[in-house]
Amino acid sequence: MLPGFIAREVMVDLVWVLERAYGFSRAEVAGALESLLSAAGIDVAAADDVGQGLFR
Repeated sequence: MLPGFIAREVMVDLVWVLERAYGFSRAEVAGALESLLSAAGIDVAAADDVGQGLFR
């Protein structure tokens, strides 16, 4: 598997699309982001900030 990188701006856009376009609840968005954070080979910019935001 090739390594990947997800920029902070992409994470923000992803949340917007999941909520607005697909009607995801906050819990569903959190689950999707948590899956990305724990995926092997994917480096998420500001992963600590994203992780903290999930558990507010």
